[in-house]
Amino acid sequence: MRKLYKNELKGVELRNASKGIKSFNQCYGTNIAEITEDTDWHTWKCETRNWLKIVRRIIKIKDKAIKEASIKKRIEERNSMITKDQRKMINSILDKHTQKSIWTEYVYSLIPKKKYCLNSKEEVHTEAINAYSSLFRSRNHKFENLPEQWKEIYEPRKDINPEIYEHLNDIPTEQEWYEMLETMNDKSAPGISNISYKLIKKAGAKANDLFRQYTDYVICYKTYLRNGKSLNFKITTKRLGNILSKHEILKGPNYVGLPGESTSAPLSIINGILEDAREENKTVWIVAQDMAKAFDSVGMVPLQKALERIRLPPSTINFIINIYKNLRTAVSAYADDTQWIAKSKNEAEEILLIADEFFDINDIKINGEKTEIIVVNPEESNENERFLEIGKNNDKVFVNKGSVPIRILGVWFKADKGDKP
Repeated sequence: MRKLYKNELKGVELRNASKGIKSFNQCYGTNIAEITEDTDWHTWKCETRNWLKIVRRIIKIKDKAIKEASIKKRIEERNSMITKDQRKMINSILDKHTQKSIWTEYVYSLIPKKKYCLNSKEEVHTEAINAYSSLFRSRNHKFENLPEQWKEIYEPRKDINPEIYEHLNDIPTEQEWYEMLETMNDKSAPGISNISYKLIKKAGAKANDLFRQYTDYVICYKTYLRNGKSLNFKITTKRLGNILSKHEILKGPNYVGLPGESTSAPLSIINGILEDAREENKTVWIVAQDMAKAFDSVGMVPLQKALERIRLPPSTINFIINIYKNLRTAVSAYADDTQWIAKSKNEAEEILLIADEFFDINDIKINGEKTEIIVVNPEESNENERFLEIGKNNDKVFVNKGSVPIRILGVWFKADKGDKP
């Protein structure tokens, strides 16, 4: 335009400009005059500007039509996915793309005290399958052939009235839903639906009302709203805890895990027993046992038997069992250690025999290497006789020296009196 304004187009440039104008007229249906050396430039530029305004409007209208056609096509595709491919629909809405991981190196450390490097994709794939199979193996419990005394123990308790669970499976109230939702971590993994707690919190009242009332059905139809299901599970667990606490279903040394209870009670009891033994010159054995792979220590059948024992409704038992089956994992133990308190070595041995039977029935592995013992006022004067045999292999575990502490629920205890170990 600068050259046109100064009338500097001549020769080849003038001919090329004329060809360009002709091509432009053919493309957009305009009637811009071709230019020659005799063209009145001021008149030509004014007419051309008017034509360009018209062309811009035409282009704008065409762009709008193209966008509307594209939007309509996407809407039709989305509507089609609702009935034909729900997974693709959810991935598309959430802008979720599946990516394949490429492994170049992996340090394998699931086996204690053993680490080695895998530097090929095939090795990693094979080892991952082996590790997964080992961790989530079929349980080798003994409930099909229970000894008579254990059959009686696992019978449903007659002192529990099943009516106490009457409202356990009711649909969560709005108050329960929103109170529990506030406690959930926004950064928790959302599962394959990619619907996070943060997204649920930001959803409107109507959406949350649907989540609250129909989460169970969502799972049934394989939409896999993991966080909604977890929310319902936590609400049910809280209700169950309140019921167990109110009706004193769990009695004796059942601490933590229930509303209003904490580790302070068992810690105070252990401390009190140790102080009493020192002051009154009594013998006390405390054995701290560690469960190997505590996160995989309770199988589905043992869990079901334990829930049946406290007469939980079948629908609740199925709900709890299915939660863990859908997650393809085993039930986590609340804690990975157990403490046994005895008045003598003989009593400690008897307790451990009963414990070994229980662990064997439930296919729970005890980590002998992490078992520790402290004794106040031991009966044997010979330190070499101060030991217990642990587990099926009868591993000898010797008593800690008086000044060597053991750790129980995060607190250190020792046999000797005094603050310093």
